[in-house]
Amino acid sequence: MKKNKKIIVFALIILSNVLFFSLGRLSSENAKGVSNENSLDIEQQKKLIYLENYIKKNYLNEFKKEDLYTGQLKGMVKALDDPYSEYLTASELDSLLQDTSGKFFGIGVYIGMEDGRVTIISPIKNTPAEKAGLKPGDKILKVDGKSLDNESISKASELIKGKKGTEVSLTILRERKDGPQTFDVVVKRDEITVTTVESEKKDNILYVSISQFKEDTSEEFRKALDNIDDNTTGMILDLRSNPGGLLNVCKDVADMLLPEGLIYYTKNKDGVITEKGQSDSNEINIPIVVLINNGTASASEVVTGALRDYNKATIVGEKSYGKGVVQSINKISNNEGIKLTIAEYFTPNGVVINKKGIKPDVEVKLNEDVKKIGIDNLENDNQLQKAFEILKSN
Repeated sequence: MKKNKKIIVFALIILSNVLFFSLGRLSSENAKGVSNENSLDIEQQKKLIYLENYIKKNYLNEFKKEDLYTGQLKGMVKALDDPYSEYLTASELDSLLQDTSGKFFGIGVYIGMEDGRVTIISPIKNTPAEKAGLKPGDKILKVDGKSLDNESISKASELIKGKKGTEVSLTILRERKDGPQTFDVVVKRDEITVTTVESEKKDNILYVSISQFKEDTSEEFRKALDNIDDNTTGMILDLRSNPGGLLNVCKDVADMLLPEGLIYYTKNKDGVITEKGQSDSNEINIPIVVLINNGTASASEVVTGALRDYNKATIVGEKSYGKGVVQSINKISNNEGIKLTIAEYFTPNGVVINKKGIKPDVEVKLNEDVKKIGIDNLENDNQLQKAFEILKSN
């Protein structure tokens, strides 16, 4: 089989997104807490009322009053200066939930925010984005000529998505050895459906690629492991350009590879441990190489970090993305919602990954002219070649 890749255009970064759906409301106790901020609250209310009236009286163009209120809510969350937290309108929330279902129309990229710019975390395997040569780390400056400066990930996602067969023009900023390069690329939209696990046996080595951790991923991975037999001399777990997914699913995957013990744990703002991922005593006992790159993020970093802490694998490739925080999605009135960073996760040995990433044991940079990674392009994929070389030398 071939490799993979799946998009939520939100790239990213879905990961460790633990989804919570509940009607948001302010308790009377909380409401008192807010109103007791007397002078600050009153002054803020005065400013908001003045600003609204001033806009109504003087603004040149038409506008909807509801958009002003939505802007207030979005601005409050944006002021946190957290790239993963966002107030979601009804359409944005619906789009995000649609992305997690694994089928939508677009070009096939996971995007996130880096250095204040919308950034491609990874293109999805065998999608228009990959075929167009888009790479992890590419900054999207414009969509159809519209600047993405100060735009949210959700807004960028909305602009990139569209009807099947239509084209979208992206202005890309790419860092190269000879300096930054800006160029336009036109990509035709298509239906994006991704199988998260693909595998192939070659030279008695089992190659398994996981594009993202979705609801069916652990079962797909279990079936891939059925290909291990007495002649299997090793396994390559390809997590390159895997932006993450569901934390409980990545736990199930890691559990199949690890001995009994801790896989990860999370802490909230008070430093209290809020969750622990545990592995049972069943494990795979063959040499393992894990492939990572700068598109390896979140849940895929959880798996990589755990395998390293247990000395179960050799890590090959380039430093991972460094997303080690968990988001919740809370649905509130009118079907709008908030995506908020609520916890940080740690490897079994207490290693922090957020904003640091995981450095490979064997660093191998992908050759710049390689546009496609995976077993079906082994003749050009120098990182994968190195993984096979390591396992064959054991």
